[in-house]
Amino acid sequence: MNKAYVIRIKDHAESERQATNLIVSNSTVKNKIDIIKFDATTSDEVPNMLSNERIQWTYPWDGEIKDMRTGLTLKGYETAVPSKRIACFFSHYRLWKLAAEEEFPILIFEHD
Repeated sequence: MNKAYVIRIKDHAESERQATNLIVSNSTVKNKIDIIKFDATTSDEVPNMLSNERIQWTYPWDGEIKDMRTGLTLKGYETAVPSKRIACFFSHYRLWKLAAEEEFPILIFEHD
């Protein structure tokens, strides 16, 4: 069976409801995918995550910069709470690491 995770904010009513809807829908249509709820990283966890993972956030919040290493142009876009955007990244990052460590592909869904 294929493995999949749905990122949801634990104990957040709407997030939990949407994640459950996905899991029920998946079962209803008889997909051969086992969807597991995955606790989202929250904004209050960001400082420790950045430190523990030795990640320096360099993506621009506004304007644009050219990343000479990759050749990509990184364009900032406005965000009300930057730590929430970084938390979203970390939710995915943790699952990417899990897939790499297990050497097994996974699907990643978001509750919304």
